[in-house]
Amino acid sequence: MINFGLEIKLQSTAVILRPWEAGDAQKIVKSVTEPALWQYTTEKLTTEADVSAYVSRAIQDRSEGRRYSFAICAGANDVIVGSSSFGNVSSRDRRVEIGWTWLATEYHGSGLNTRVKFLMLRYSFEQLGAHRVEFKTDNANPRSCAALKKIGARREGVLRSHTLMHDGRYRDTVFYSILEEEWPVVGPVLAELAEQE
Repeated sequence: MINFGLEIKLQSTAVILRPWEAGDAQKIVKSVTEPALWQYTTEKLTTEADVSAYVSRAIQDRSEGRRYSFAICAGANDVIVGSSSFGNVSSRDRRVEIGWTWLATEYHGSGLNTRVKFLMLRYSFEQLGAHRVEFKTDNANPRSCAALKKIGARREGVLRSHTLMHDGRYRDTVFYSILEEEWPVVGPVLAELAEQE
């Protein structure tokens, strides 16, 4: 379904998504190390060593066909403000997950996440031929749940005490999805929303 060897680049006028490269840790905006950013995540990048390890792992995961992770660059410059990934790919089921997403705090509420999700969803349905695109997040994270609802994803259910977080707690994981037959309606609405923001 996803060719992990392909250099996939997704872009609009406001954002560029490109594969992580060696040396990218130095291009990430410094604000990503703010502890509050990582409250609802499975890992935290609060030190330079964390950031370097994340980039190395993203590159390795892609080379081993586990996860295709993108560096998110705002505008035309090469400053990295976040990341998002394709993962949990099932070619047989034509299913892919979009997740592992984070954005520097100063880009929260800017519409950048909507643009990122639109580019990744369009690629999933129109290039990869996905039947189902799924998302999962912490059920206690209202911002993430609202963002998924905003892009047209349908809430499906909660898996209790599902995922171990970096702080030692187990999160209740909520699943959302968009199906192939829903994309002709969701896609144009999301495209318009991405242009407005």
